[in-house]
Amino acid sequence: MNQSSERKPGLQTMLIGLDGADWSLLRLLVEKGTLKEFGNWMQNGAAAGLNSIIPSVTGPAWPAMATGLNPGKLGTFDFANRRNLDDFTFYPVKSSAFSGKSIWDYLNRSGLSVGVFGFPQLTPTYPLNGWMVAGFLASKTQKWTWPYHLSQELEAVAHPYRIYVPWSTPQYQNNPDRLLDDLQSMLVGQLAALNYLLDRYPVDVLFAVFNITDFLSHAFWHVWDDTHPEHDRELSARLEQRLETIWITLDQGLQGLRQRLAEGGNTLVVSDHGFGPYLGVFHLNVWLEQNGLLKRNQGQRGRLGNRLRSGLRQSLRPWLDSTFKSLRGTRAHLALRASLLREINLRESRAFSLEGSDICGKIFINRLYARQRGIDEQQFIQETRSEIRQKLQQTADSLKVNIEVFSSDELYSGEFTELAPELLLRVNDSAIGVNSQFKGEILETPLHQPKKTGAHRQQGVFLLSGPRANAGKFLPPFDILDIAPTIYHLSGLPVPKGLDGKVALEAFAELYRTIDSTSTFDNSDQLAGSGPPTRKELDNLNERLRQLGYLE
Repeated sequence: MNQSSERKPGLQTMLIGLDGADWSLLRLLVEKGTLKEFGNWMQNGAAAGLNSIIPSVTGPAWPAMATGLNPGKLGTFDFANRRNLDDFTFYPVKSSAFSGKSIWDYLNRSGLSVGVFGFPQLTPTYPLNGWMVAGFLASKTQKWTWPYHLSQELEAVAHPYRIYVPWSTPQYQNNPDRLLDDLQSMLVGQLAALNYLLDRYPVDVLFAVFNITDFLSHAFWHVWDDTHPEHDRELSARLEQRLETIWITLDQGLQGLRQRLAEGGNTLVVSDHGFGPYLGVFHLNVWLEQNGLLKRNQGQRGRLGNRLRSGLRQSLRPWLDSTFKSLRGTRAHLALRASLLREINLRESRAFSLEGSDICGKIFINRLYARQRGIDEQQFIQETRSEIRQKLQQTADSLKVNIEVFSSDELYSGEFTELAPELLLRVNDSAIGVNSQFKGEILETPLHQPKKTGAHRQQGVFLLSGPRANAGKFLPPFDILDIAPTIYHLSGLPVPKGLDGKVALEAFAELYRTIDSTSTFDNSDQLAGSGPPTRKELDNLNERLRQLGYLE
């Protein structure tokens, strides 16, 4: 990256990611006059819902958005994924899953410089014509900026730079003001860092993702939602003012970014999913066990061993916390930590669920069970799928909840599809989370994570603003896989071959609806990459996910 001696005329295209933004909240804030800049974009732009990946969570959603490829072609079905059918060790999504296939790689090849800021799971960063700053779930122990020296510059600008705030940790329990202070500080630092980069290293195209919108909705959805069981009128009235201050800071930051656009430049605002109230939990492994599909190991090999490990770690944590951290990724760390798989009797279980995000339940069908009994694997999978679907429907009727069940081959296509969970399920449109822990009743409606009052929803936000937009229209929903081809079209480039999405043409004014189909670049081929993730990286990822309320 070369420092520019003179200022370029401005950005040609911007993609602004507001992680977890939902139209219901955005409309409320626009109507109250809180989001003046965003309100202008809505009035002069083309808006729509944006259907996410299932599960509607960061791990698969942002890579799909960045590439226009579904998780079956990327191998990204959650925050962490397995590498082969017989190995239930899970490895975190890294930049290697989507580097070389992403929008910015193609834009670089087409001669455009690109700034990528705050994009989730983009570690390690890698060389491109422009710069990269990794976002959600990145760690400063990794290569989180490109060029690497940018990390020192951003630390100096933001005092220090904060990638995320671990909002679900005990330090914020019953202390919402401290959490809001830290979130505001994080946002101010991120905006300062982004403006510093655009001043010092101008680019043609910007991708900037802000994760604060997701954190605010997880921790404070009950403030806006007066029907939420955790809503407290007096407390919410006070917190609402503080929340609006943060939203105003973000809105003013968006205004500053718009002013950097070149004449004729356009902005696309997106979210990876929406949001709604979080109202309870469905314990999937408890359900599998009670329905005769799963058997647990007993004694030291099973639940007792996990309890002893958890108790030992908790009691020693004040004195040995740094030691445990240094052991991450080693056999010793694996032996010391609790593991759901350790509790499951694989010889006697036909299906089970493992640790993962609680937005969507994931059921793996145990091929080992079929092999040991000489049963045809494919027939066993189909029959077990059918039985689980039938029994889940019976449970839904009994508990008076809505359970949607999806098979992996209904959701995904591509070489990695077989590595996905065989079945995925949502309960009450994700208002009820799905947990894999062996505890409690099948359905518990009181919050099992009291710090988390909001949960993801399938449909997020799409807003195209600028001279190319079909101004003033609210359109039928687009798909998250449509974002990559839409950015190519918005940038005046032909759409690469091999994408699963399509250009969101209805969002464009009539004059800009002709697609250039001359590209010979195939975006299903990887051009660059980084090494595969390690067990230590997985252990570090799981710790960050616990801090952010995705794992218990």
